[in-house]
Amino acid sequence: MVYEGRRSAGRTVRRGSSQKKRGGSTGGTLFTVCLWIFLLAVAIRLAWPEAADKLGAKAAALIGDPDINGAVEVFSRGVGGGEGVFKSLREAVKYAFHPDEGDAVQTSGDLTGEPPASDGAEPDTAGNPADTASDSTAISDPVAAFKESQAAYESLGIPKNVTYEMPKIAESLTLPVSGPVTSGFGYRAHPSDGQTRFHYGLDIGAGEGSEAAAALDGTVAAVGDSTTYGLYVILEHAGGVKSLYAHLQEIRVADGDQVKAGDTVGLVGSSGNATGPCLHLELIVNGSYVNPSYYLPL
Repeated sequence: MVYEGRRSAGRTVRRGSSQKKRGGSTGGTLFTVCLWIFLLAVAIRLAWPEAADKLGAKAAALIGDPDINGAVEVFSRGVGGGEGVFKSLREAVKYAFHPDEGDAVQTSGDLTGEPPASDGAEPDTAGNPADTASDSTAISDPVAAFKESQAAYESLGIPKNVTYEMPKIAESLTLPVSGPVTSGFGYRAHPSDGQTRFHYGLDIGAGEGSEAAAALDGTVAAVGDSTTYGLYVILEHAGGVKSLYAHLQEIRVADGDQVKAGDTVGLVGSSGNATGPCLHLELIVNGSYVNPSYYLPL
């Protein structure tokens, strides 16, 4: 129907406003539906993994092929990093249903710090050029060496909340545990599925039950257990620095504890999404994930 004259203009404006409102409502409804689908998929995968695999093909035909495993990692990293449950859910849903969007959250594939299938017997250098940089270059300019190692992944861009630079930290870091670096910080081919994903931390292979120490003086901000990190501890340090220790066999501290560099925060294990004993260490400076190897005597 076409309206004419002044009456037409007024009714047309109201109609446009109504359409806009309905459009916003539709967007909200779509997000809510995706959110519930994601939560249901995660619950099924955790409770009945075999049934989840069988339902996966049918679900793909209806809603595409959501990356539930990656979304669970995004959710775990968000909650573990203090982002909050609702915000973490939003990012997880966004990743699950739109993983190729430019602003989608990148996942490490482990966050997880999975060591190679040999359970840490050999460094996982395949697909992770950061581990193959020459020692002389790394010592003279670790930032330049790391950037060079990531040149092959330049088209993927730098993930959200990550910096390749080396922010200044007031205190030097203590090595949390002795052992070989089984997987470095940065893009790599994931050891489980071969997909290129960003690894937000550093994996150090060590024996089951080895003591994992605090890298800096600080306060225990959180302890917990997740499907990705397993048992983990988050410490807050001076100058806007946080550190995370994951895949622990046992946690030896509690929320609010004050710790000194070198104090034991837990025991090395393989909890969570790990293929063998290792310590997954993440370092966050002023909200950005940075390469822990810049600061450690490796």
